[in-house]
Amino acid sequence: MGPRRVGKTVLLRHVIRRLLASGVPPDHICYLSVDHPLYNGLGLERLLEAFREAAGLAAAAGPLYVLFDEIQHLRDWEVHLKSLVDTYANIRFVASGSAAAALKLKSLEHHRRHSRRMRADRPLEGVERL
Repeated sequence: MGPRRVGKTVLLRHVIRRLLASGVPPDHICYLSVDHPLYNGLGLERLLEAFREAAGLAAAAGPLYVLFDEIQHLRDWEVHLKSLVDTYANIRFVASGSAAAALKLKSLEHHRRHSRRMRADRPLEGVERL
């Protein structure tokens, strides 16, 4: 995570170049920008499955490198990513995203939860109706 427009995506591209230069086969590297419309509504597990299917890689193939960019666009991405890391020991995961965007999303979720509690049809305790 980091501020917007500091080069996180560029850094991921450099990582990919280094992996290729070190001899990692191209079909063992997956870069996904999670904010792309094609991936709306798909979880990280499904994106990983789609990569493996497209590359023709078996579950035991490895090591694999999966780079998720703009991960903050996925709801509860932290839980999903932890699950992948815990499940797939032969895959190296890298995730990047905007801290500002993630904080804004969390703020919106917080606001939605609290605004539901404050509806006019349910008076607050200790407050009389006028």
